[in-house]
Amino acid sequence: MTVDTFDIAFIKYNPKLGDIFGRGASMFIGVLQYLLNNQNFGIEKEGKKWVYNTSDQWGQYIGYSSRQVERIISKLSDQGIIIIQKLSRCKSNRTNYYTVDEAKLDALLKAKEAGETQTNSLLLQQETPLQVNNKTFIDKKSEAFRHEGEFITKKTNKEINSKSDEEASSLADIDQPNIPISKSQKDQVEQVKNIKAISNNTKAKSPGYTPNGKTSIAQEMLSIWNKILEKTPTIMSKQLAPLLVAAYKNKFNSEMEKWEHYCKTIASSHYLTGDTFTLSLLWALKYTTIERIKNLEFGVKEIDVASYSQTDAISHIQTLNEGQKCKEMRLKLLSLFGENAYRNWFSRISLQVIDNKVCFQAENRFMQDYITAHYGQVFKKC
Repeated sequence: MTVDTFDIAFIKYNPKLGDIFGRGASMFIGVLQYLLNNQNFGIEKEGKKWVYNTSDQWGQYIGYSSRQVERIISKLSDQGIIIIQKLSRCKSNRTNYYTVDEAKLDALLKAKEAGETQTNSLLLQQETPLQVNNKTFIDKKSEAFRHEGEFITKKTNKEINSKSDEEASSLADIDQPNIPISKSQKDQVEQVKNIKAISNNTKAKSPGYTPNGKTSIAQEMLSIWNKILEKTPTIMSKQLAPLLVAAYKNKFNSEMEKWEHYCKTIASSHYLTGDTFTLSLLWALKYTTIERIKNLEFGVKEIDVASYSQTDAISHIQTLNEGQKCKEMRLKLLSLFGENAYRNWFSRISLQVIDNKVCFQAENRFMQDYITAHYGQVFKKC
């Protein structure tokens, strides 16, 4: 039977289903399960409970358009999660009835839980410190900072842990008669080797894997997206990070301000941010989408780009708590490369004088490598 209305406020969004099928599909499954378990709705046929509704009615229940509902139903049907049949004896009656394949759905959820359990187990093992005579084998704090030529940077936790793993692994290969090693400690060494091998294999096989510096840029872009478009929150993934960085370089000229302006332009459209359109970051990162947004399609409004002048750059330099030699270097960079380059790169670094030489400290590895490659000669000549 078709239902007119029912209270679905208490049908909670299932994040596990959302991870597998997406938010809209998981909500559809939740509503369908509610109806199938309610004795006032549906019909019994072939030992199963069946329910039917129009696309518009399903859309009203889950807050999606009829076209979106049709895509959700098609996707779930292809995956075998829902079963669709025409149960009327009259051939001219083409009404579709729906039910859920609970066995397949339970199998998917159990497989996901098993995968999460295995991942969490590996992570817990990786956090176990290697102990020799009740002391931590590597003093990580002493490795936290380094000075490399024209730039200063912090070692990342990943680099420190990597070095710790290498030195711990070497313990099993070098005969050290002065340091007794118990069987449990040798087992820890082998455990570190195994975890490192698993980690390296995962990175080598993952096409979306990116170095820490690129991930930092991607995280900053994601933070801006979530702040401006808070109704469509997105989490970072290995697949998403390289797409963000590619768009940052190829479409936004490696300028974070342009990315922020792009996000604000999207937010200005009532259509893109409304209930009738499913906005996603992956869609926004498509190059065709970027060009259409720049051409003011989808009902977006023209947003003014905040200007940045040479006076603004000089004012920034004067307010910094840096020595005179560092400020002279900043003025030189401003003169050579202009206010846009200063705003995008040099306003976001800190300068220090070490051994009578001006060195810079970048926010992340990506910025450090970029400045070294494009502007490093200026620091070498100072």
